[in-house]
Amino acid sequence: MKLYLDLIRTDLIMMNGGKSSLMPLAVMILLFGIAGGLLLDPLIVVICMFVVSVMAAPMIFQLQSKNNCERLYAVLPIGRKHIVTARFLFMAAVYLALCIIMFAVMKISFAMKIFANFGFYDKMIAALGLGISYEQVVGMLFFVAFAAGSAVTGMTLKEWFTNTDHELLGGAHKKMNPKTVIAVLLFIALYIIIMLYFTDVLPMNAAAAVVLQLIMQLVTAAGGVLFSAAMIALGALSGIYSYICTVLEYNEKDI
Repeated sequence: MKLYLDLIRTDLIMMNGGKSSLMPLAVMILLFGIAGGLLLDPLIVVICMFVVSVMAAPMIFQLQSKNNCERLYAVLPIGRKHIVTARFLFMAAVYLALCIIMFAVMKISFAMKIFANFGFYDKMIAALGLGISYEQVVGMLFFVAFAAGSAVTGMTLKEWFTNTDHELLGGAHKKMNPKTVIAVLLFIALYIIIMLYFTDVLPMNAAAAVVLQLIMQLVTAAGGVLFSAAMIALGALSGIYSYICTVLEYNEKDI
């Protein structure tokens, strides 16, 4: 365990050192999530979670390349599995800490009821006859984002560890992963479609209304506990799957 903690400490030092420090950006994202979630819209915490899940892992590997940590790992008496395990544990801890903070911000925001759109979405949801509140909708999206973010983080770590393109590991690869771009665009498109439905700009036919009602009944069953537990389990299992695949493939990789 001490070995893993030392490797995680190395990542923290790397994040907080020199001109390429990630700490200012991390603080800005955290403050944006807190301030936006409290004052503008609780849904911002969901967007913040998704942004971090997409950006965090690639930025860590780019810093690793700039600091020549690949050479450091090569001379240390550690195995590849130790490096993979430590990085997965570190990213899991960062993402989980962020989700806990954002969940608290979301709950405080709804308790204080001072955000800019308070009552606006509730009226639209009531007009659609969905029988749920905006707080339940955001709660559902929070756990969906948690599961999606866990999967994206795991897949991104796997890709950066196992990619055979050495230019990627060397930091010369500047383009975003097409899968990441598609995931971001789908998330934005889904958000826009939901807002268009709620504002009656996009008409909802009977079939769509029935499907939406069934989804909402599933989400609100047992007070939403079952859905939340299912999303948490899905996120954890996706992360574990990516970790196992990464360990197996990284051990076979030529560096």
